[in-house]
Amino acid sequence: MPFYCIIWYKIAGYRSQLFINLKGKASKGLEIGIGTSPNLKYHISGNAVFVFGVNPNTKMEKYAWAAALAAGLLKEKFKFVQVVGESLPLDDASADAVVATLVLCSVTDVDMALKGI
Repeated sequence: MPFYCIIWYKIAGYRSQLFINLKGKASKGLEIGIGTSPNLKYHISGNAVFVFGVNPNTKMEKYAWAAALAAGLLKEKFKFVQVVGESLPLDDASADAVVATLVLCSVTDVDMALKGI
């Protein structure tokens, strides 16, 4: 098993606990650096109205879509947009929750990304 797989496996329990208070409470979510969407299964529930996933790498889109559908999101409730975290294409107060894990280390301007959030 590759090293990164071991890390993800080891933190799965922690990740589940981290998102337990979010699950079912946010109807509109934004995930920055959604990548392959490993977080969706932890914080999405049937009442989610919409999840907006952003990532600068378009090759992640097919994985994000697969994870969104596996998490129970309907096609019309998920949108993937190729963009960097410093340039979020959302209006103010348009999301109830923002998820950003293992991503800010790759953001060029962390302050700008956090201001956007």
